[in-house]
Amino acid sequence: MKKVWLVFGSLVAFFALERLVLIPLKPSLNEWINGSVTKNMFVQFLIELIMLLAFIGLNRRFIQQKILMEFYPYVKGFGLMWYSWLILATTYIAFSSGLKQNHLGLSAILLILIVALLVGITEEYIFRGLILGRLVSSGRSVLVALIVSSTLFACTHFINLLHNSLYNVSLQVLYAIPLGAFLGLLYLKSNNILYPILAHAIQDFAAFFISGGKMDSTSATPNSVLQIYILFGIIILAYYLTGKKQLVRFANRLETEKISHV
Repeated sequence: MKKVWLVFGSLVAFFALERLVLIPLKPSLNEWINGSVTKNMFVQFLIELIMLLAFIGLNRRFIQQKILMEFYPYVKGFGLMWYSWLILATTYIAFSSGLKQNHLGLSAILLILIVALLVGITEEYIFRGLILGRLVSSGRSVLVALIVSSTLFACTHFINLLHNSLYNVSLQVLYAIPLGAFLGLLYLKSNNILYPILAHAIQDFAAFFISGGKMDSTSATPNSVLQIYILFGIIILAYYLTGKKQLVRFANRLETEKISHV
């Protein structure tokens, strides 16, 4: 459990350092950063890349947590991600039918896609790969591992208090808990970190695209939070009850294999 708090504490420290560096520079960089979606996304890309490299180094040096990338049938894996495909299809239909509009150019869309993928890789490596994996490796039950990793994942959204109200940020945090549990179960059932990475990237791409590339927007409402708990509650229960063998295999893999070179 100490290593779990080492990961989360390091993440909080990273956010604090990021803010300490960016805030003093903000007056001079404000026009450049906010001048376009492309530049804003490029800054976020650099932050995510630095964070990913930092936690890969932290894992290799101190935590030494195995990151699973076992083979899992593609048809089954993509089937587990049906919610992600639904999100992607809904986003496409909304814009192609004219229900929603934005003025993003091709370069901005491509950069949003790249940033969403990098965010997915970074956050899944930290919260599912390191934290959830370490909890299971240390003998915690799958249920405890899901709850703790999902709650810590959600708590990182409190960083948005710097540019949003406590009410809106609280809704974001509540919204993220079942999403984190869903992503955790994708990892547990598939024994492959690539599936939650892809699902996370699709979720963020849709959110960035709908908001016109804004990183700090929120569309969470009390009704949407309630709906997401009902929807993901059903999905999580179904995945948990039908994945007993995969969950046992997940724990066994972590116990018997050495650290992955991810």
